[in-house]
Amino acid sequence: MKQTFLHIIFLLSTTVYGQTTKNDYQYKNYDSIVVQTLDDQTFGVDFETGERLDTIIITGQATIKSKDAKEFNRIIRQKDSYGQSQATTPVYDLKIMYFKNGKVKEEVLISLWTNNLRATFSLKAQRQGGCMSSGGGRYFCAEGGISMSLKKYLLDLLEKYSLPNDREEILNFGQ
Repeated sequence: MKQTFLHIIFLLSTTVYGQTTKNDYQYKNYDSIVVQTLDDQTFGVDFETGERLDTIIITGQATIKSKDAKEFNRIIRQKDSYGQSQATTPVYDLKIMYFKNGKVKEEVLISLWTNNLRATFSLKAQRQGGCMSSGGGRYFCAEGGISMSLKKYLLDLLEKYSLPNDREEILNFGQ
């Protein structure tokens, strides 16, 4: 009887706690994930005064659902989400912030135009091709830029949450 009871407890605990995947744990440490679309004018110049603008304008913002947050975390950790060349001085289009108790704990900055993704946490899948520099969770690798499949996923996510995007221009850029 005692052994049967232990088997039932073990089976129940495995069923309840064993349903998470290895990639889900990163999201479970946070309350929410917020996506912002940006108009980065950091390199812009006011032609009248000659001063640098150094301004980032938030053009849209949405808190994504838990299911989408888990999917985002799964996708950015896949090797096939990277493999393109990337620019070393990007102007970012997206900012994804991981919140815990009302404070930003981690960030991911993405440039859809230059295939650049910079996270405050390490993404081993991004380290492809010869890596030129690393440190502080940043890696600049020859083939560490976001792939077309990741780019399309991100554009679909923006559309799902009615956030502004330049889908056609981004997907056809350089063709």
